[in-house]
Amino acid sequence: MTVSTAILCVAFAAVANAATYPQTTEIDLVFPRNATYAPTDMLPIVIAVQDPTLAAVLQPYFDIEVWYYRTNRQPASGPLITFPTVNSSQSEPLFLYSYVANLTAGSYKIDLGVTIGNCSDNASVSTPTTYNDTGFGLVFTIADGGQAVDLVSASASDVCANASDWSLTWNVTATPKATTGVLTGGISTCAVLSEEKPWPVANPCGATVDKAAAASILATLESWTCATNCTSSDKKSTASDRLWKGTAAVWASALLVVVQFL
Repeated sequence: MTVSTAILCVAFAAVANAATYPQTTEIDLVFPRNATYAPTDMLPIVIAVQDPTLAAVLQPYFDIEVWYYRTNRQPASGPLITFPTVNSSQSEPLFLYSYVANLTAGSYKIDLGVTIGNCSDNASVSTPTTYNDTGFGLVFTIADGGQAVDLVSASASDVCANASDWSLTWNVTATPKATTGVLTGGISTCAVLSEEKPWPVANPCGATVDKAAAASILATLESWTCATNCTSSDKKSTASDRLWKGTAAVWASALLVVVQFL
């Protein structure tokens, strides 16, 4: 039995613009949805980051696992999930994406965990930045007669309006200068999270995928699958695009993705 696991370590370097607080940043699981999909060689996993510049100072780490559902939490078969390097040239929302391959008929669960940094603006605090974990899970099914993969339809208003259970928000009240040596990735500011809850309600419809974005995402994922499944003459991906498969329990080593906000 193989494990299909992703750990994305995102180290951001950000230049903070003058802003009025509080402000909210959000992540949304855009695909898959809690639905039934037809068998496919490649099932995309797409995450959207709303207000990625603000999200940068949270120093988010994503931990994604795909499991067989209700089968002693045995891991689903498929390749190691990796995420691409992203940069500030991409428009908001920022999409992070990967895929799982050749899932057999059955039900699966995606567990998405996010670790974020919450710093104090009190200079007397000995440990200015603390890290908090949160997340959610979503169940989907692979079966004959299920719907085809369609990223545009998955973010349509009638679908995303009911998808807030698979979103997370953070209410940031300040972004003070980070204590030297506390943060990684060259970050000069950190996020102070509001102590007042609940935080603003998620708006997953703010992360829609248009046809151009969907085509770009799927083309990239197709190139990744080609890196392992195509003939040598068809392969056009670079070494950094390659996916690895395992025949035993395999954990992804942390993938450092540096996002430069200019």
